[in-house]
Amino acid sequence: MSSSRSGVTRSVVGVTVIALVIATLLSTVILPRATHAAVDDPIAAAVPDTAWLLINVTTDLFGEQAVLADMLMDRAGIGASIDDAIARGPGWAQWNDVFSAARPFLGGEAAIFLDQSVIPAIVDASAGRPVPTRYLDGIGLILSASDPAATADALAALIDDGSTTAAAPVNLEGRFVYAINDSAPDGMNGFLVPLDEVVAITLSKATALSVIASAEGDEASLADSDAYARFTPILPEQRLGMVYTNLEWILATMRDVLATQPDLTQQQRALAEQFLSASSPSPTVAVLWADPEGFRLRQVTDGSGTPKPPVTGAGSIPADTVLFAAGSALGASPALRALLPMLDAAAADPASGMGAPLSSLLGFDIGEDLLYHLTGQWAVSGQLQLLANPPFTLSMTAETDDPVALAETMAKINNVLRQQGALDTTFRESVMQGGTIYSLAVDLDTEYQDVPIEWGVLNDRMVLTFGLLVDNVLKSPSSSLADALRYRAAMAHFPEDRTYESYLDIQPMIALANMAISSNAPAGTVAPPTLALSWIAAAAWQEGDLAINEVMIGIP
Repeated sequence: MSSSRSGVTRSVVGVTVIALVIATLLSTVILPRATHAAVDDPIAAAVPDTAWLLINVTTDLFGEQAVLADMLMDRAGIGASIDDAIARGPGWAQWNDVFSAARPFLGGEAAIFLDQSVIPAIVDASAGRPVPTRYLDGIGLILSASDPAATADALAALIDDGSTTAAAPVNLEGRFVYAINDSAPDGMNGFLVPLDEVVAITLSKATALSVIASAEGDEASLADSDAYARFTPILPEQRLGMVYTNLEWILATMRDVLATQPDLTQQQRALAEQFLSASSPSPTVAVLWADPEGFRLRQVTDGSGTPKPPVTGAGSIPADTVLFAAGSALGASPALRALLPMLDAAAADPASGMGAPLSSLLGFDIGEDLLYHLTGQWAVSGQLQLLANPPFTLSMTAETDDPVALAETMAKINNVLRQQGALDTTFRESVMQGGTIYSLAVDLDTEYQDVPIEWGVLNDRMVLTFGLLVDNVLKSPSSSLADALRYRAAMAHFPEDRTYESYLDIQPMIALANMAISSNAPAGTVAPPTLALSWIAAAAWQEGDLAINEVMIGIP
């Protein structure tokens, strides 16, 4: 088994899942209109500007990014596992057959786009209703190619080879194309369209004509779109994959679809409207690429709103911290403010078993009385304590704009827990300098001592701990996380003026997991391959009128 063969196979496997991984990062802020030069991107130039989703992946399996990604997977201990899985599954021979068949279409990029006509189809399919074929007009696949005509010929031959599907050459309004299944019902015959630099594959004549018009400049393309063009200066040129989405189209179409759904209950309609109202239209781009030190995923969206202050706090966190996150204005999070009303409405639904809003059940409003008061800097940290109880401790601190109101909420939480507390839970209340701390000790039915949980407001800060006392959180550490080597290595990849950061030290967790596996494995069992990851880090910052969120997996 050659290394080049395994590298190609891993790259084939990798590019098929990249789009699903990076499509999870979407934004919900408003994008101001601006003017930017058209993007020099032949794929984007062939996509109509009405597209709300474009997923683009590399097909250059011997290019710089694919080779680097393969090296990273080897360093992480994943490459050998993929090789073994393929060898045990279809086998190398079948993979070579697939690769040989696909070779004419590799070496560039492949992209799929959707326009707004597809959204009703998604809604109908999720509701179990039949999907009219006209909804599939707005789907297209674009392949970059050095010789588009030859690539289209090869695709047509592949379609004809041993298949009941036919690809026949036809004249489509003056352009040579291939029609696929020309006799199919409902006009759902596809088209292979060779253009100047790409080949387009569509499911309908309407989409084929739209792609041609966009590529020839007769209609606006995504490459002409200000929403798309403004992102390109901040994206890496060499990448494994990219996702562009425009929520303006999604939200507008979803509102139209919502108005035509007679089978929705009043509760479902209200929850859907709350979600749509809380979401603001904003184009966004997410891109994944291989860095010599790990995999990086960057999301770029509008950042023209009120800028946040740089985060601080790693200097007051112990060096042995394995989990750390810090930011500001937690209570102002758009996602949080959209989620809480939905949770309240869901709790009030009789089907939930609660039958009343959460505010009625708790005696306070989670948003207005608690979370919305967290307006300043906040930080979360966690430490591993091997052979201790519990093995993991967690603490959170957050600045507040109204310590008096928040202290009243802390007391209400104490009262609720006391009313619901079991016999094996012990409560305590301590008046300290700067505020009051409430405590409970939970018996986890082990030979170790009870696990303490403490919360309260001290010196204008909310404090919450699990597994340790507030006194320990407030102490200045002898050695801080800011000086830890792996933390510093991770944060060196991000700007210093970041407005959010999070850090997960994976190495101690891998060591703990390996100890548990080894101690429980039967005698003679072959140990599984060791996963070699160093850390996962994330950060957010601002560049001009753009907001950047980035996640990186460090591989030693």
